[in-house]
Amino acid sequence: MARGTFVGAIVLVVSLAGCEARSSSPSPHAGSPDLTVGFADTLRIGSHDDAGTTLTRVGGILPLPDGGVWVAQTQEQSIRIFDEHGEPTFVVGGPGQGPGEFMSPGPMGWWGASRDTVWIRDDFARRLNLFDAEGAFVRAEPSIPVEVRDRAPVSGPEAIYPDSTALGLARSQAGAGPLSIVRFRVGSAEPERIVATIDRTSTVQIRFGNEELATGQHPMPDSPIVSFAGPQDRILITDRATTRDPTRNGPEITLSSLTGHGDTLWSRRLAYQPTPVSDPEWDSLLSPRIESFQRFAELEGRLSSAEAEEAYRASVLPPAHRPPVRSVHMDDSGRILLEWSRPPGASGELWLLDPDGEPRVRIEIEGEHEVLGFADPYVWMLELDEFEVPYLIRYRLAS
Repeated sequence: MARGTFVGAIVLVVSLAGCEARSSSPSPHAGSPDLTVGFADTLRIGSHDDAGTTLTRVGGILPLPDGGVWVAQTQEQSIRIFDEHGEPTFVVGGPGQGPGEFMSPGPMGWWGASRDTVWIRDDFARRLNLFDAEGAFVRAEPSIPVEVRDRAPVSGPEAIYPDSTALGLARSQAGAGPLSIVRFRVGSAEPERIVATIDRTSTVQIRFGNEELATGQHPMPDSPIVSFAGPQDRILITDRATTRDPTRNGPEITLSSLTGHGDTLWSRRLAYQPTPVSDPEWDSLLSPRIESFQRFAELEGRLSSAEAEEAYRASVLPPAHRPPVRSVHMDDSGRILLEWSRPPGASGELWLLDPDGEPRVRIEIEGEHEVLGFADPYVWMLELDEFEVPYLIRYRLAS
């Protein structure tokens, strides 16, 4: 049985990196919020040479309301807890297959709205480990695969409610088919209902002639993004398809908010300015994937190297233009952080939307990053330095 372990070392860099509302370059997207803000300060977690704070592969995070964070470290098979000052306070779990231990810790969240119990998924162990807010182990729950007709089993929850019901994703058994959002009871293999169905996913089938050879993920998907806000019992579906006919306002994305039982709360359209994908950029995405598929085809002994490349290029087509949205996050209050896509090396922007989908604030960003989470007023991003060392960055929105 594993409990939290206190850690005393700290690596923390705090710098002023923003201002209040400020002038900026105009947004290319119609309907942009009038208010543009910067980041008021930055907190940086990570290290090159301190074993107590060096981050490895991040499997997921849970932002805390006070600015702290839980961080899943899949290589270490544990969870690190940092307080609001960036100080590492506890390490939760550790390698193993017993209660409170992890084989591969991943997504995590609050059990309901009380914020006194954290659940952490371990898909390899098919188990949920539950801890209190201080990091003490509470109990383990079996993650029983939920069986849904014509779908692969739900592997685990995306959100859990106080009544022990949960929401999860059931993918098509065919690989490239629809995706279902399923409500089920934790510890049961029976679904309670299909909440919603997503017709398009990022999965593509690699074919040669009439023969299906493999399935894979599109390198630049424009499939819908599904986001969850457990305490608010909300689901947000962002349709970012590049093949939709433009309206008089131009191309649009659609945000649809549902309850956890599938009732529609609202739907909102946002127009955007499309940007093309250059041939060199597309080739840079395809080349390593083609090489990987060629190695697979060689092992299978079914296609020559040239045929494998032909099959991949014919099956994985570039989008009509750059998919407009890169990521969407909801915090526990239902506020939405929408990250617009951008070409490599270009500046980007985030929009903060109210729980009803109304755009309120625009944030300009620079540099390469991956948005991992959002708990207003904090935005958590993962950045790599020149040595590919990961750092977890917490930005605070200027008031």
